[in-house]
Amino acid sequence: MKTLLTGSCLFLSVLLYAQTFPDDWYGSWRGDLAIWRAGQQVDTVPMEFELSLADTGGINYIIRYLPEGRPVDERSYLLQSVDSTAGHYVIDERNGILLDEYLVDNCLYSRFDVMGSDLLARICYTAQDTLEYEITGGPVGPIRESGATTVGSDTIPPVRAYRIGSVTKAKLYREE
Repeated sequence: MKTLLTGSCLFLSVLLYAQTFPDDWYGSWRGDLAIWRAGQQVDTVPMEFELSLADTGGINYIIRYLPEGRPVDERSYLLQSVDSTAGHYVIDERNGILLDEYLVDNCLYSRFDVMGSDLLARICYTAQDTLEYEITGGPVGPIRESGATTVGSDTIPPVRAYRIGSVTKAKLYREE
């Protein structure tokens, strides 16, 4: 009886959790990832993206980079709800790294810095059977500071501008 009750609770929690993330996103996706640096496209790598319900709760969030002539680079993460009504989720990279994600207008956003780079990641469900995947990065420190002055009677706040050093983007299509 205890096993049946535990199994029923697990099934119910997975079912309830599944309702907190858009159903349209689930499935396998594939496309080509364009890699840009200093305004120039430097590489294109086939990629796959997969979202599916995890047996333990949450959502399997798997990215595979498929570079020609090199080993597949698979990243098997777990997407979990923090506050689904506010669109707040977290990606557990299963290595001690947790990245907060925010679902806004059918786009999942994350901003974080690592090893001196500031990154903004975005995945958007844009149309039936299409996802747009993009990561923009640059150095953490600003390249320019301006403002911090007074013009007439207006106090202008300080503004920091940041360099965009790299952009990776792909249009992903649902696999049948």
